[in-house]
Amino acid sequence: MIKLFASDLDGTLLDANHQISPRTAQAITNMQNNGIEFIVATGRDRYSTQKILEAAKIKCYTINHNGGAIYNLSGEIIFSQPLDPDSQNIILEDLNQRKMEYSIMGEHSFYVADVQAFYERVSHYISKKGHKSNGEDITNAQLADQFGNIKSLADLNPAEETIYKIMAMSTQPHELSNFKKVWEKNPTIDITSSGKDNIEITHKKAQKGMAIQKYIQEKGFSMNEVAAIGDSLNDRSMLQMAGYSYAMSNASDQVKKLAKFIAPPNDEEGVAQIIESILENNKEY
Repeated sequence: MIKLFASDLDGTLLDANHQISPRTAQAITNMQNNGIEFIVATGRDRYSTQKILEAAKIKCYTINHNGGAIYNLSGEIIFSQPLDPDSQNIILEDLNQRKMEYSIMGEHSFYVADVQAFYERVSHYISKKGHKSNGEDITNAQLADQFGNIKSLADLNPAEETIYKIMAMSTQPHELSNFKKVWEKNPTIDITSSGKDNIEITHKKAQKGMAIQKYIQEKGFSMNEVAAIGDSLNDRSMLQMAGYSYAMSNASDQVKKLAKFIAPPNDEEGVAQIIESILENNKEY
């Protein structure tokens, strides 16, 4: 029997407008009312995750930074696995030497090379997907409200910031491939991706599946009683470890091979459809 349902956000729980639809929110509420716990597992930080959940009136624990931290309902960290400082410094030095673009996700802020360029890129991406705010162009203030405290990399003070994730970005596949070849055998880090143009670097133990396993240990149930759903390679550990795993049909073939089942796409409220099916049939897993 499923006791915990874990869902990724982008490309999974969120629709084409980067929101949780009313149907999906209701399905989650119904599932919680039927005794199945719900948790979000995302590469996002806690701030932007909470903004999305609050808009849909969903209350749940969250796994953030690809598994680097678990937050309770009050926003307190109950598990933390940041990057090892020594590994983090060497990786950043390598990225700088390669002149690759990167961002850093800390506990309190999100650091980018050029704040204005970041806002312009995100605004263009969201607008291209058809999402507008009151029919107007999305402003920097609105983006700041959604994404939290965006700062320049120049403002980063490692002594005052806990770093959970580094994201290297490039439009040149060979740059990402060369970087990955150098670092993928490092025993202290995990390398994954949430898209074709990036590589995400976290602590080796900061993976979604491992965080879920850590979360359920104190609850007394096993991964065989967990359902997980996602669409990207940063979902791989939870899809591999969960007893019931679903890859979105909008996922790549590589991700689909990791899951036991295929869910409808996110722009067709695939998560809602899976939850509704589970509740309707009252299946015993």
